[in-house]
Amino acid sequence: VCSSDLNIASSILASDTNFTANGTNAVARTVQGKLRDIVSVKDFGAVGDGVTNDRVAINNAIASLSATGGTVFFPAGIYLVSGAAADTAEIDLNVSGVVLVGSGPASVIYVPENRRAITIGGVNVSNIIYNVGVQNLRILATKNSTYRVGHITINYCSQVHVSNCVMEDSTATGVNIAQYVTDCWIENNKISNFYETAVDGTGWNVARVYILNNIISTDAANPSPPPPNISRPIGIAIEPQGAGSHTDYVIRGNLITFEGITTLSDLTQTYGIAFNVRPPTEVPAITDYVVKRCMIQDNV
Repeated sequence: VCSSDLNIASSILASDTNFTANGTNAVARTVQGKLRDIVSVKDFGAVGDGVTNDRVAINNAIASLSATGGTVFFPAGIYLVSGAAADTAEIDLNVSGVVLVGSGPASVIYVPENRRAITIGGVNVSNIIYNVGVQNLRILATKNSTYRVGHITINYCSQVHVSNCVMEDSTATGVNIAQYVTDCWIENNKISNFYETAVDGTGWNVARVYILNNIISTDAANPSPPPPNISRPIGIAIEPQGAGSHTDYVIRGNLITFEGITTLSDLTQTYGIAFNVRPPTEVPAITDYVVKRCMIQDNV
């Protein structure tokens, strides 16, 4: 039976229709509830054409899960994000229980300005967030020699995973582990063509960090002039920059390579894995920079 006057949308509502998974002891749920298990950024107006600014749509998708947590999915596409204030991120993952998930390298977050792509975490030590992550996304920046801008910064959070991502063309870092971070996994990522550090632990009060099975590569010859305060690249750096300790690191199974090493100076200033703890004589005179209980194993 066909009728041009039949309004299916008003006749069958997702909230009134049940869905039951195939399996023993499966329970009936509404189709509406099932569809809300995963939120697509396109549900909030993201286009993913590499031209439209999708920043607001993506942040709205994250905010929609503030009460429940869940997955924010990025279908294949190029999601241009632009317009954040200086010294902030284009995407703010500040909700507990939310994971940003792409479909692999075809799901691209593109940052054309000198801004960080993603900040993961709460706003201060009284607002820690939990169980968050970024998975299966490609993050691409516009690399230049003027500003120090990284891809992902992690602070004020616990139980965070950054995995199976591709990060390219950072003026500074791939992943920056900042302050008050515990139970953090950085694993199975490919980080390339960066100026400063692929994985950088530069904050304070950081514990139980697992940097595992990442592929890290870049050119050891930085641009001339380099971005501020950058000399030669480092694969993985643990260097406390504030009062507090870094404890219980596992750095294992990472492949770190540098191209463009042509002189002894290049070799002596380029580090695969570096620890840099300031002495108390430096300014500021902070005496409790501590790095302890760190396992380094099977890296190349």
